[in-house]
Amino acid sequence: MKFLLCLSLSLMALFAESKGCFVDENSQNIIFVKDGETKSLGLKEKIYKDQRCAFDESSFYVANLNNEIVKVASEKEFLFALPNVGCKVSNILLDKEKIYVACDMANVVTIAIFDKSSKKFISKNFNNVYKISSFLPLGEGVFFTSFNGKAFLLDSKLNTKEQKSVGFAPISACKFSDDEIFIGFRNGEILDLKSGAKKQVLRSKISALACAGDEVLVAGEDGVIYKFDKSFKLKGKKELFSGEIKEIFIDKNVLVGVDLGNKTKSLEINSF
Repeated sequence: MKFLLCLSLSLMALFAESKGCFVDENSQNIIFVKDGETKSLGLKEKIYKDQRCAFDESSFYVANLNNEIVKVASEKEFLFALPNVGCKVSNILLDKEKIYVACDMANVVTIAIFDKSSKKFISKNFNNVYKISSFLPLGEGVFFTSFNGKAFLLDSKLNTKEQKSVGFAPISACKFSDDEIFIGFRNGEILDLKSGAKKQVLRSKISALACAGDEVLVAGEDGVIYKFDKSFKLKGKKELFSGEIKEIFIDKNVLVGVDLGNKTKSLEINSF
């Protein structure tokens, strides 16, 4: 299981910030959001369903079905390999000089951190954790939730600083600039992790969350984007698709939603 890097040099100047992206196996492109616009980048290697990706100011990082991380850069470069054969990369995050990777396997998840400057790599297994549902860099460590209702806060060495039960089937999480975390659940509830306040805001599943300014943007399986303040008061809503939204990204006050067929639509956050 290798982590490889490969890139198109002419595209390096396009990317200045760490933003959201996803892999579209239908068009064989990476779809990403930059300067409030949806853009695409073709890869030379075969793209498969459910590959994960992330990007920074110079490179893309894509996980394939063999758990190889493909970095779109001027040449291929080996970075690191996860120790667990058979796990599936479910999340890749970039934060400054670090790459965070989460890999699921049955009731075990592997969390790894790779420092791009020092080339140091650490990983740790967490047992009795059923699939990661959200994954956020937090300070020098990482925060994640699992579908069986567990939440972990890890330090920079992946030691557990805090572990708690947050309730069944958390689906997504987001954080504000002060590291305040909100979690969305399958039953339509939102949890403010810091205060412990929890409220059912939708009658159906929450499929994705994004924190922007002082607002929580919620994507539902009904294709609607809902806007709440931190006290869970509804401030507005707008239909984006007729069916479920699986991911949302925010850049330059623009929200981009992705449906189950990998179609994208955008709207300005202040428009509703």
